[in-house]
Amino acid sequence: KDGKKNQGKVEAYDIKAVKLTQSGGRVAMNLKVDEIEAVDFGGTPRAYKEGDAAQRSGSFEEAVAKWQAVIDDAKVRDVLKQEAYWNLAQCQFESGKGEDAATSVKSLLTKFPSSRYLAKAHDLAVRGLVGAKKAEEAIAFATAEETRVNAIPDSRQITDGLKLLRAIVQKDSGQGAQAKADLQTLANTGGPMADKARVMLGHVLLTEKNSAE
Repeated sequence: KDGKKNQGKVEAYDIKAVKLTQSGGRVAMNLKVDEIEAVDFGGTPRAYKEGDAAQRSGSFEEAVAKWQAVIDDAKVRDVLKQEAYWNLAQCQFESGKGEDAATSVKSLLTKFPSSRYLAKAHDLAVRGLVGAKKAEEAIAFATAEETRVNAIPDSRQITDGLKLLRAIVQKDSGQGAQAKADLQTLANTGGPMADKARVMLGHVLLTEKNSAE
């Protein structure tokens, strides 16, 4: 940001920082994510470039094959495979294969537990499972991820986001009582999702009132 550029080889990119090495790998730098405007990956393989081009043009099925090729290539650096897993999941979702997208997200988070795409990946997996008529699996995924991510320092915004996602699925699948419990917790703790939780909680309570009348 602020017009400053740092050049080097990107070794890792997670929710906290980008790790660069410079001077032939002898100098390491950790740049905080909130200080970065964009990261340009150089030296990407042919399949990566082709996957990116296909995805940008809306040729999602072609892109799926290219991103899978990047993932399967043992020579590709892990930091590029993280991008490939995420792009694969997006293309699968856009192709109407929500359950496959959720599976790719799970693979992404297994290999990159603190992935820079953590919050977006949660949202995509839940939407994919719900679209595949697997609401209970979506709820179970959100619950398991909340437990796992809770061990990551300073992860409250992400865990609160998972509570909200779970409550949305519960509300939409007729589990108003369960949704209300999560929403009340979020609304009362004053966290980053408190305002959204209060609005949703109001809808749940209004639905309960109308059903009782």
